[in-house]
Amino acid sequence: MWRAIAVASLVLTACAPTQQLQAEIQEVATSPVFASQPNQAEQPASEGTVVIQGGQIRTESPGKAQIQLSDGLQFRLGGNALLKIEPELQLDRGQIIAWLTPNQKRDRPLQIRTPTATAAIRGTTVFIEQTETQALILSWEGQVEVQLPSGVTTQLTSGQLVRLRPGQTTLPTPERLSRPAAEQRFQRSLLLNGFATPMETLPEIRRQLLGLS
Repeated sequence: MWRAIAVASLVLTACAPTQQLQAEIQEVATSPVFASQPNQAEQPASEGTVVIQGGQIRTESPGKAQIQLSDGLQFRLGGNALLKIEPELQLDRGQIIAWLTPNQKRDRPLQIRTPTATAAIRGTTVFIEQTETQALILSWEGQVEVQLPSGVTTQLTSGQLVRLRPGQTTLPTPERLSRPAAEQRFQRSLLLNGFATPMETLPEIRRQLLGLS
């Protein structure tokens, strides 16, 4: 009898549905921004729009938005971007900056997959820009693991970046972002500027890269 109960318990556990990711748009800083649910036509997005797993969010320049996932991760999207909401976020093109609220824990790293490489983050801030000719992956703060489709990996720390070409099978030595280059990015970045909704890790990024409190 005990064996039967144990087997039944295992079956129930195995059949329990896994929680589906959802993405809620917190702010449309600049239009146009679009959202679509799985197998549905896209519609203009606004604050409060929720996209379920399998859907996607798209921006057309100068459109950009800030979004929060149901597991706590937040990100900003812009620059003619197309992002698919999956357990591994799929950035087909455009720019994304993603972060986890300070002191918030994750059971596993979040992976952001592009046609060129995959970035895995846990409690950090990462910027990715995917174009037709390259992917730029920058760790604004914390550790980011970069993996090529070939399986080769490297670790980025605060202020390090790599530039990767489609089909690349080896990883270059990460570049260090100089202070002047960091200051220029702070001034000109599409995703660091122009939002009313706060980005909680921005003070830490300023402290680490610019020495500002």
